[in-house]
Amino acid sequence: MLFSNMPPLEAAKILCSLLASKKTSKAGKLLKLALYDISRAHFYGESQRAVYVTLPEGDQAENMCALLHKTMYGTQDASHVWQEHYSKKFIERGFVQGQAWTSVFQHPERDVTLLVHGDDFLVLGDEDGQKYLRDTLSEKYEYRCDGCIGPEDNQHMTLLNRIVTYHKDGSVSFEADPRHAEMIIRQLGLEGSKGISTPGEKKKLSDVVGTSVLPPMNAERTTLFRSLVMRAQFLGQDRAASLNR
Repeated sequence: MLFSNMPPLEAAKILCSLLASKKTSKAGKLLKLALYDISRAHFYGESQRAVYVTLPEGDQAENMCALLHKTMYGTQDASHVWQEHYSKKFIERGFVQGQAWTSVFQHPERDVTLLVHGDDFLVLGDEDGQKYLRDTLSEKYEYRCDGCIGPEDNQHMTLLNRIVTYHKDGSVSFEADPRHAEMIIRQLGLEGSKGISTPGEKKKLSDVVGTSVLPPMNAERTTLFRSLVMRAQFLGQDRAASLNR
């Protein structure tokens, strides 16, 4: 197998919603949402097939190459082997793996829920649950915490280039990647434009008739149009998302 399972974006939004709605764990302690990043994730898994690579500069020798004992970034099955590696570790530590999405885990006794997106672990749990997760990771991996939000923690965190904010009233907002909106504005040349309070404008009949005789778009403008539509579609995944109590 040459791929790893990725959780849907909705899974991350659900964890944000649970943080806002539940607020406390089964033990009655405040919940927090943390993001952990694994360093050099693809180098942990054992290579499952013969893969030969060029020797690194300084170790090169004529007619010689290297046989990988560990997976490496760029090899076809590295992400799948990595998923097998961390899945086995979590199951040994009492986590239950999701059936529909094998990159989602839950520890029923410790009330910890997490999802894995590549080498990023998004974890919902109280401080004891977070510590248990960190202890699990530190047994095998080097990692860093890239953000933690909750009533007693930071208010902002970046997740998959989205901005997640924990507000003072206990609500959680999930904001789309702002770069997409900025690029759409820039590509359309609207940097100096003013905002409007309505989603559209009422056009005169003469304006509508005038657009019907416009010349066909050239290849360059056609490419730009398709790019803008797909960027707007990607942006639309998150623009309407507001997770309240």
